[in-house]
Order: sequence, then C-alpha cells, then structure tokens
Amino acid sequence: MPDDSQPAFQSSPAEADFSIGADWTDDETTALTFLGTCTLHGARSPALVGVALSAHQQLLRATMSARPKSPAQIAAAGEAWFSIGWMLRGQETLAQQPDLAIMAASAYEHALALNCRKAECCDNLGNLYHRHLREPQRAEECYRRAMELRPQSSCPHIGLADLYQGPLDQPERAEPHYLRAIELDATYWYPHRQLGYLYQRQLHRYAAAEKHYRRVLELSPSNAQSHVGLGQVYHYHLQQPTLAEGCYLAAITLQPHDACALRMLGLLCKDYLQQPLRAEECYRKAIAADPANPRPHTALGYLRESQGRWAEAAAAYQQSLACDDAYAPALRGLAWVALLSRGAVEETRRLYDRAHAAEPKAGTLNVFVYLAAEVWAANWPVAQYLWNEWVKGLQAHEDWMLWQNRERVCALLRQAHAAGLLPAFAAVLPSDRPCWRPFVQAVDAFTTHRAEGALPSEPQAGAIFDLLHKH
Repeated sequence: MPDDSQPAFQSSPAEADFSIGADWTDDETTALTFLGTCTLHGARSPALVGVALSAHQQLLRATMSARPKSPAQIAAAGEAWFSIGWMLRGQETLAQQPDLAIMAASAYEHALALNCRKAECCDNLGNLYHRHLREPQRAEECYRRAMELRPQSSCPHIGLADLYQGPLDQPERAEPHYLRAIELDATYWYPHRQLGYLYQRQLHRYAAAEKHYRRVLELSPSNAQSHVGLGQVYHYHLQQPTLAEGCYLAAITLQPHDACALRMLGLLCKDYLQQPLRAEECYRKAIAADPANPRPHTALGYLRESQGRWAEAAAAYQQSLACDDAYAPALRGLAWVALLSRGAVEETRRLYDRAHAAEPKAGTLNVFVYLAAEVWAANWPVAQYLWNEWVKGLQAHEDWMLWQNRERVCALLRQAHAAGLLPAFAAVLPSDRPCWRPFVQAVDAFTTHRAEGALPSEPQAGAIFDLLHKH
C-alpha cells in the first residue's frame, strides 16, 4: 500500500530546475552510480545519511554538462537519485530534501525522452509518481509502459495493482494484476499479502483472503502483518475467535511492540473472549508502543464506555482526538458517551456532524449516531423510520459492526422499550441474518417476560438479554 509518511511535493518534475548530461563513458556512469549507492547503503544514522547524500550529490554534479551523451547515462543518474530518495525514506534528511524525488523523476523523464528502453526506468518512474509525487494517472502510464517493455516482469503489475487498490480506488481492477504478478513469480509473498488485504477489506471474499494470507505465511513465516490480517479474517468474518487469537499472538511474538496486533487482540478479548482485564492490558501496551496512534485510545474508550465508566471513556476518546482531531471513531464515541451518560442530544448532533465530515464513507456507523440522537430526543416517527432503514441497509460485510456495537444497540432498544415501542422496533429485525439472530431471540424473550433459564442456549443471545435488562 502507499506509504503515507512520505512528504508532499509542491512542484512537478517539469518545474524542477534540474538538467543533467555528461561526457562520461558508460563505465564511468556505472562506477559513479555504484559508488554513490554503496555509500548511501552504508549510512545507518541521519548524520551519516546526510554525509552520504552530500558526497553522492557532489559526485553527480561534478560530471554534469549541458548535453547528455547517452540515455543510459541519464537513466543511471536517475537511478542514483531514485536510490537516494528511496534509501532516505523515513529519514529526517528526506524531509529536508523534498526535491530528491522531483530530481529523480526529471532524470527518468529525460531518459525516456531520449528513447530509453529500460523497463526499470518506467517502473521506477511509476513508483515515484505513485508513492512520492502523488500523481496516480502519470504513474499508471509508466507502469503500463514498463509492462510493454518487459512483459514477463511482475514489478509493474504489482505497482499498478497497488495503484488501483489505493489512490485510484478501483479495487476490482487490482485483482487481475496481482494474480498476473503471482503467475510471473510464484515465490514472492507481497502480491499474496496485497490480495489478502484486497479480498478482506474491499472485495469481501473472506475465504480467498484466508487462502492468500496463509500463502504469505508459507513463503514468509515471519510476516507479522499477514498474521494480523489473517487474524482479522477469523475475528470479524469467519467467526473463529480461537484461530484469531493464535494469529494475533503469533504477530506479537514476532513483534512484541506491534500496536495493531496488540489492539486487535484487545478487541477480541473484549468482544469474544470475555476478558476485559486482558483487553485493557492489550490496549495500554498498544498505547505505549504507539502513543500518537488514535486507535488504541479509542478502543480503550469503548471498553470504558461499555463498563459505564463515562468520565474515563470520555478522557480516552479525547486523548484519541489529541492524536487526530478528525478521527471519526473517537468523535462517535464521544457522541455515545454524551447520550448514554447525560442524554445530551444537541451535543451528540454536533459530534455527528464532525464525524460525518471526517469520514463520510462510514455511512452505517454515522447514521447509527444520527438515529440514536432522534431516539433520545423522543422524535419517534423519524427514529422509527431511520431504524428501519438502518437495519435494512446493514450490508453482509458489516455484520461484525453489529456485535461490536451491541451495548449501544441494546441501549437504543431500551429507550424504545421505555416508550412502549420495542415491538415496533423488533418487528423489522431479520431473523434469517446470523448477525441479527441473537438480538431477535433476546428481544423475544425480553418482551414475553420469559425467565432467564428459558432463554436459548446460544451465548450471544444470553449476552444481549442481559444488556436489555441493564439500567
């Protein structure tokens, strides 16, 4: 996936004041590039990287002249610049040298203008436009030209698939390119991992996601990210919490400070393993590992909210917003705390507006907040309509949201019960949907005053029944 940590560049390669050419020989070009790149590879600290960068620039500029001798020389210079930009990713020096990617792209463009036929030139230029300069359409052109120059290379297929999965937001077009990359190189784990992510998050084909994550782990057993991805498939979609736990623990064994794996294990402990103390421990470890990440703060807030510890929940959500003031899950969390603890309808509506502006695509979760505000405002005709639409609109790939938000759903149903409207709200629950079945069974038992011992043995129905009785 694209690396969002890269700096944004304000000018395009065409605007860069950079022209290269040389009267050197091809051997001299190769030696120059090799020397500069080796110097850079040897740098392991910001100070040494800065020294290597300076030396490499001096080597290049010492041989520049007004006219290039050959496209190969231009491409070699471009490769050197690209090597600098690539090796300095994430280094403090890169933030101080934002023109490096522009210079690299300029060099590659010069080479292509002189009919350079190296596929690597097009592929690397595509990577620059894709991952550094944020020009996806130009990146797409480069990857396609690289495919023409070297049809048997998997690299441009992977680059193009990442582009479709990411900035171009055309996931259905990504799949065939990942599959083609696997055909061309069956031993490379990366396209399998990306396919796993694609099937899990965008195409909602969970058996296929499981297959490709497992293939990654056959090829690269220490790939912690794929352990987490496979765990999420088991956790949210295949309803196999024991397998999910094993995957998260494997990731944590490989990377003990992996904030994502720790947070996911915490969510599993809260929602499926009934281990709230362990969940809290996981969240706190995730926060310690990545204190600027809003996600574990929000997860801790929801744990506190589910326990009725409103002040602590609000504090955790506020800490999440201190990390990212537009983080929609934390805004929704604050909205729910405002409703559940104080019945603050107007505050909830303001927070809904902020959450919707921050994450407009999260329709299901945002509408749920809007619906709840109407319920607490006792605007029952609107609330009933919104509830009916929300229940009908919940997509199959969103089933996991229902169980994760069960405390909130039950709080809303308790409000409807207090107004004498629970039968009307319950009438639209689809008993044929597995995600809704525990709610249907629990509400039926609740409304018929059935004794707890007469409840269905299904554990989730019992948990919902208990939440409906909660005060």
